[in-house]
Amino acid sequence: MHNRSAKHKKAPYNKGGVAILVKDSLLDIFHVKVVDMAIDGIIGIELTSKSSEFTIVLFCCYLPPENSVWGRDPTTFFSHLIAQTYLHQHSDIFLICGDLNGRIGNVDDLADSIDEICKRRVIDTIKGGHGDAIIDYAK
Repeated sequence: MHNRSAKHKKAPYNKGGVAILVKDSLLDIFHVKVVDMAIDGIIGIELTSKSSEFTIVLFCCYLPPENSVWGRDPTTFFSHLIAQTYLHQHSDIFLICGDLNGRIGNVDDLADSIDEICKRRVIDTIKGGHGDAIIDYAK
C-alpha cells in the first residue's frame, strides 16, 4: 500500500493512496517486488516467474480529479509514469490500471506514424478532466 505522503491542512490524518493486493497463490509462482513508490498516486510491482524469466509489471495509479487539491499536477504524474513505462518496457507484460480522472472524448489518441492498431469506437464524446494529459501520455 502507498498512502499519500502529505495531508491536507484540514484533514485529521493522511487519507487516500493506492494499493495492489497479491493473492497468496501467486506467491507460489512469482517473486514479487515493489519497483516504484516514488510519487503519490502511483505504485508499481514486478512479478517474476520462479520457473522462467517471464515478467509482469503492474502499475496501479490514481490521479485525483483536477478540481481536487491533490489533482493539480498531471504533468509530474504522467512524466513519472512515462519514465517508468520506458524503464520497464522489456517486461513480458506491462499493465497500467486505476483511475486517471480524465475523459478524452473523440480526440485522436494514436500517433499515426507509429501506431498500427485500429481506431477505437468512441462511446463517451465528452472531453474533460485530465484528458489532455492522458492523450499526451498515450502519444
